Amino acid sequence: MSKPTILLATNDPFEGNPQARPLGLVTGSAVRARSQLGNFFSRMKTITGGKSGGFRAMVVQARQDALDDLTQNAQAMGADAVVSIRFDTVDLAAGQDEHFLEIIAYGTAVQTSQPQGAA
Repeated sequence: MSKPTILLATNDPFEGNPQARPLGLVTGSAVRARSQLGNFFSRMKTITGGKSGGFRAMVVQARQDALDDLTQNAQAMGADAVVSIRFDTVDLAAGQDEHFLEIIAYGTAVQTSQPQGAA
């Protein structure tokens, strides 16, 4: 069985549509940690200049994981769309060389179609 699709938008394409029913705030998050070796190589890249490919890949994956979490939470609320999506990023330090990155995705869960079983 395939997952039902859900619309994800940074704007609100349903604004003014009487059929769209806002269900409330929905969030999703992902936390990632870099190894000390990864932190070392990132610091070296900062000194010498250039892109940090490993760190970028981690951020891209964390962003997708946060969106996946947001989607699951929205579907659990009965939404078939999430609008006005925004991202926030937090760098959490747990020790001298222990850094965690949290990416939070949030938006408004919206029901644009009639719920199943409704007449």
